[in-house]
Amino acid sequence: MGTISRKIDHFFSKRSFITNGPCADLGTTQEDKDHLFFAIADVAGHGHEAHKLSLVIKKYLVKNHKKNLLDLMYGLHALLKGSRGAVGVAGLLTKKTGAVEYVGVGNISMRKFGKKDRRIISNEGILGYVIRTLKIQSLQLAVDDVLLLYTDGIRDYFNRSECPKGFFDRDATHIVKGIMKQFYKGNDDAACIAIRYKND
Repeated sequence: MGTISRKIDHFFSKRSFITNGPCADLGTTQEDKDHLFFAIADVAGHGHEAHKLSLVIKKYLVKNHKKNLLDLMYGLHALLKGSRGAVGVAGLLTKKTGAVEYVGVGNISMRKFGKKDRRIISNEGILGYVIRTLKIQSLQLAVDDVLLLYTDGIRDYFNRSECPKGFFDRDATHIVKGIMKQFYKGNDDAACIAIRYKND
């Protein structure tokens, strides 16, 4: 799914490492006039049971995306108690300013590509098991910056130089599809969200 508005362009995609099998990774974007909510998560394990839990998580995120981010993530942690658990990031982009607030738990990769590239580290832990005290963190997007989030089915780190020239100048759909194709590891489910801040 993806959409292009005057201020942002965003796209999400996922894939299972099992041919024609269910995917335990998930993501969602929810846009209103002033904000874009985004979230991505990776359920522990693979197969049908993990996929079922991913549907529960996505339903929760869609239903509660207007909550304060801390309340949202602590609520998700409580929801997942006794389950196989998950890692994830949830965030909110303010369209007018490019300000991003986010809360992350576990090994979700989050990177900013622009005039100044940046790698963002989430808190250690597993939702549903043990997590550290959560804090809302922030970053600032400039015009044409790209925010990229992906699960560990995608190679954790790659250099901009490994991508085709002008890759991060393309639309969010092109970026996600390119990342999923070039850096997919092939031994795990994968999901990826790209958000370009346009503000035009």
